[in-house]
Amino acid sequence: MASASSSRAGPSNGNNSNAGAGRPNGPRIVQPQPRAQGPRISGGQGSGNTVLVNSCQKGNPILQFVRNVGWEYGDIVPDYQVGVSSCILFLSLRYHRLHPEYIHTRIQKLAQMYALRILLIMCDVNDHQAAIKELTKVAVVNNLTIIVAWSAEEAGRYIETYKILEHKPVDVIKERISDDYMSQLTSVLTSIRGVNKTDVTTLLSNFGSLQRIATAAPSNLMMCPGFGDVKVRRLKEAFSQPFRAGETRTRAERISAGENLVGLKETIDPTEPRREGSPDEMLEVGPGDDFDSHGGLFDMDFFDDDFGAEPEPASQQPPPKRPRIQIGDI
Repeated sequence: MASASSSRAGPSNGNNSNAGAGRPNGPRIVQPQPRAQGPRISGGQGSGNTVLVNSCQKGNPILQFVRNVGWEYGDIVPDYQVGVSSCILFLSLRYHRLHPEYIHTRIQKLAQMYALRILLIMCDVNDHQAAIKELTKVAVVNNLTIIVAWSAEEAGRYIETYKILEHKPVDVIKERISDDYMSQLTSVLTSIRGVNKTDVTTLLSNFGSLQRIATAAPSNLMMCPGFGDVKVRRLKEAFSQPFRAGETRTRAERISAGENLVGLKETIDPTEPRREGSPDEMLEVGPGDDFDSHGGLFDMDFFDDDFGAEPEPASQQPPPKRPRIQIGDI
């Protein structure tokens, strides 16, 4: 009788029909009955609307919690077949402690069958971290997806849920973005780092539209609750930077890479303190305007001192040439 118990030990979580053979007065385990009656399916070719269950799962308490879909026994390699290309291997951590080689044998028999291969682990021990870490490595090597259940009822719900969603499209788990103006505006502005949905509501209530938000002065933005220097700077940068499809680098990274960024004051770090006399606003140059009439295309304050002398006070006239300092003068 002991050999019969060991031949199908494992996923039954220690509760099989032979467990009480030596205890005639012990509690009798009621065998769950398949929900779908019919001929025994061999080979697991197409499970239809029912979950195929391996005969080694007889007596497993999770079967009584598979209530929303039918199930029947079949000659299959995995413990449960929840789709034409989806299967589940069940493992109790308590049983895994006693028989650590069991799961490796089952995975070896499974080979490369099925596209979605799930390792359903029932965590029925206290110190489970080391065991789950070990099984995670095994799952990565053997192309398995780990699902951890904390009770037999939760494990049963996972099995029936995978079967119910077998033919559902991926749209069920996709993010839904409404077509209304507020939802689209929220989706756009919250993509800026530090801006949340509350900030979007604040901006819209104060400015009324995306255009007014984009053209608002930084001083007006800072008057809104929840907006400080950093958030306003990030917001203005998002509206002023050029569109670059697929670009993931920041402006500082692009500058360090040696890229010549096009645009007025594009390469100036706004976090650095500005020199006295530097313009605070970007010049707006039209297509027919002369760049020289606007004082030049680039802000020379960005460059080093080698490109020009420090500005002199208005009361003093600058010398025609900067005098050279001789060693004897020091």
